[in-house]
Amino acid sequence: MEEYSVNQYRLRYVVPFEFKDEDFDFEKEINEANSKLAGIGWEPAPVIPKFDKNGKKVETDVYYHIIREFDPEKGSAWNKDIEKRMGLYWQNTKLASDPKRILMIGASKDTDMPYPNILIDINDAGLYIFRTGIGLLWYEVSLQKLVHEGEGYTIDDDEKFMSRTLCYFQYLFKEFNRFKLLYEIDGEPKRTDDGKPLYIVGEKARLLGNWVCDLLDPLYDKISFISQRRNIFWDDEPRPEGLRRNVPDKAHLFSCVVFDYDEEYEYSEDALRTAYYLSNGYKESYKMSSQYESLARRPFDNVIWSASREGCGYYAWPTGKGNETDEPFFCGKKHSDKVVNDYFTMYIRVLYISCSLFRYARFASSYTIIPCDIKRYADDEETEKINDNIKKLSLKINIFLTKSILTSVSHIQHQNEFYSYLMERLNVEEDIKSVTMGLDALNEMSARMVEDKRRKVQEEDDRAERKSESRFQAGLGLMTFLAFFSAVADSLGIIAFFTQSGEWPAYALGVKIIGAVMLALCVVTCFIALRVSVPMIREVLSSRDKDKKGQTK
Repeated sequence: MEEYSVNQYRLRYVVPFEFKDEDFDFEKEINEANSKLAGIGWEPAPVIPKFDKNGKKVETDVYYHIIREFDPEKGSAWNKDIEKRMGLYWQNTKLASDPKRILMIGASKDTDMPYPNILIDINDAGLYIFRTGIGLLWYEVSLQKLVHEGEGYTIDDDEKFMSRTLCYFQYLFKEFNRFKLLYEIDGEPKRTDDGKPLYIVGEKARLLGNWVCDLLDPLYDKISFISQRRNIFWDDEPRPEGLRRNVPDKAHLFSCVVFDYDEEYEYSEDALRTAYYLSNGYKESYKMSSQYESLARRPFDNVIWSASREGCGYYAWPTGKGNETDEPFFCGKKHSDKVVNDYFTMYIRVLYISCSLFRYARFASSYTIIPCDIKRYADDEETEKINDNIKKLSLKINIFLTKSILTSVSHIQHQNEFYSYLMERLNVEEDIKSVTMGLDALNEMSARMVEDKRRKVQEEDDRAERKSESRFQAGLGLMTFLAFFSAVADSLGIIAFFTQSGEWPAYALGVKIIGAVMLALCVVTCFIALRVSVPMIREVLSSRDKDKKGQTK
């Protein structure tokens, strides 16, 4: 593989974690954690600093409203309007003046993959905590080659890093359980005869993952790492003081590398392979697939983007002569700083979306929220509780998607393309479908169950109403029958009275006919009343018997 001389580089490592509490209360946790984080060097800060280390104003093309989702207004309290923000950001103030310093002792020149002795300074770190319960810790390293001198090592200023060495360093450094090559520095550096610092190799460095846990000490008991493993030293006797039981397994990589100017540079498979290894942290035994060319992007002829779930990177091969007059502005001396400000902000956002979807997918599969046992759905009270859980989770996801998924993030077109490329390579769209599809089906089923229950209740109400009307009509029919029966009885009594007194024959024939017709009408009306009321009474009695039998069962 062709090697390229490195001109500028920025290497960052991101460690995702999540809060264990499924009902994560963002405002409460943030207010409790802030003072504790301040005690170990964390301070609320802007996502993209206003000024660089030299006091010059930092340029950014990311939309202001995206940055403002984290940053407090100038001069306001750090937690002002916290309920409106998607997250908060802290910067570590101690590492800049007192970096974490480790020695990596290189392999001998007889090995297949020789690499130099390296002084590693972890000199910057940031911490995001999002409303979804996801956190992202990142830290940045600077590297210096060391040369063996006397009893220790001094800095080698004459030799640049080559691309192959940087690739292998990424492979060794991204996993937190590689401890055999890392050493602490024994005390303060001594001085050589010409005044250079002389670093003395001390004991083997404890796992880098344990140091990451120390950076998150106020939160450690409340969180778990997305990629987590048990500390390999946990069972040692005696157990070292301050050892953490669970540590992160590996970090996600963000690399920005600008190689030396090469007027004759042409895109080649070696350039793509360099981007592949730097972005994924693979060693050379992981052979790059021929299909990878279609998975990377070339926004410009001399720039390659590479991204996967392992990490991402921006790699540039400037083609100017390198002097101040001919040097292309696009790959100038501060180009890597500009890329980190904007591109890293986009990577953090996409990684946050990806990890949040992972968290919500785990919630959806949780037995406590949505049980697997179908019998639990047969109980009305249990079903109502499950439906509430589904609605609550769906609401959280929909709010998260509405607030987080953006179609555009920058004023610059190629930055928007990079954002879209990250969304594609981290399979965000597929993750959204897999999380929401099942919940949408459950929501539909839940609505159908609620509708079925409502319909059954309505049918019961209608049945009860009809039963009540039948009883009323039966009673009314019975009363009608009794009233007409009384009228007939009275009519017969009057006729009998006149007949016995001998006065009936004295009445005219017409009067007799009218009396007979009225009597007939009374009889017919009573018959009709009986015909209507008796079936109603029978129906009422029959339904009452059915109700009694149903209750005895």
